[in-house]
Amino acid sequence: VQTMLARIAGVLGDFPQRLLEEGKDTHKYFTPTNQIYERVRVPVGPSSPSGAGGHGDDGEIETITQYLLVNPKRTTLRHRLHAEANMNAKDATQQEINGFVDLVRSLLVLDPKLRPSAGRAMQHPWLNAE
Repeated sequence: VQTMLARIAGVLGDFPQRLLEEGKDTHKYFTPTNQIYERVRVPVGPSSPSGAGGHGDDGEIETITQYLLVNPKRTTLRHRLHAEANMNAKDATQQEINGFVDLVRSLLVLDPKLRPSAGRAMQHPWLNAE
């Protein structure tokens, strides 16, 4: 989940504060400063970096919990859509590519209150170009 959240943030930008505040599971994936994190269990034993621990009284391998920040790799929607490569391969014009990227960007707006309805999206110039 955290990797997908980081990919989304990397392409579309940070998640809107309102959505993070309203999300019931935000605390599972975001720090109080809105950084994406992942909680991992790491075995503790003679071969572990700490060199301590081992097996507990019940025979289970002891673990510690580590929290790792997941940093989004920033990129653009245009790059992720391979827009330039597609433009060269299919003789699409820059205007057509820009229109397509704009349409997709509008459909991927993170805040559903700001995202266009299906009817509004169907009115996008790229879909109505001749």
